[in-house]
Amino acid sequence: MSYLKSGTSAINPKHYCQSGAKLQPIEVIRYLNADLGNAWKYCTRYMYKNTPGTDLGKAIWYMDDFRANWIDANDESMFIHKIPQDIVEKMIKFVDAEPRQEVKNLFNQIIIIATQNRILDTKEFDLTRYELLQFAKTFPDADLKDLE
Repeated sequence: MSYLKSGTSAINPKHYCQSGAKLQPIEVIRYLNADLGNAWKYCTRYMYKNTPGTDLGKAIWYMDDFRANWIDANDESMFIHKIPQDIVEKMIKFVDAEPRQEVKNLFNQIIIIATQNRILDTKEFDLTRYELLQFAKTFPDADLKDLE
C-alpha cells in the first residue's frame, strides 16, 4: 500500500506539477544528496511560486555548497550517487521541458555530477553558475548580493 498520493495539497503542491515534463521533482531528488536535490527542486519551481529570482538564487547557493563540501581537489564527488537509468531519463525530460538555457545548463551540471560523480569541466560549471546568476538578477524579487 502506498501512502503517497497524486493530486495537489500542502504535501504535493501545484507548483511542483507544472513543468512541461509532468513529473514530480521528488521522482528525481530522492536519488540526489541534499545540496543537489535542493538545487534541482528550486530550478523546477522557479517560475511557479512568484519568486523566480529567489528560487534561482537558492539553487545557486546549493550548488556552491555542494562544490565547497563534496568536491575534492580532483573535481571528484565525495558523495557517490547511484542513479537508476530510468531516473536519468526522467532528469533528461526535465531538461528538455525547461525553456531557459541557463536553467537547462544547471540541470545538465547536476546530471553530470550525479552520473559521473565529478565535475567534468570546472570552467563550464563556473560559466553555468555565472549565467544563471545573471538570469536570476533579471527578476525583481532577486536579492543575490551574497552570491556575487
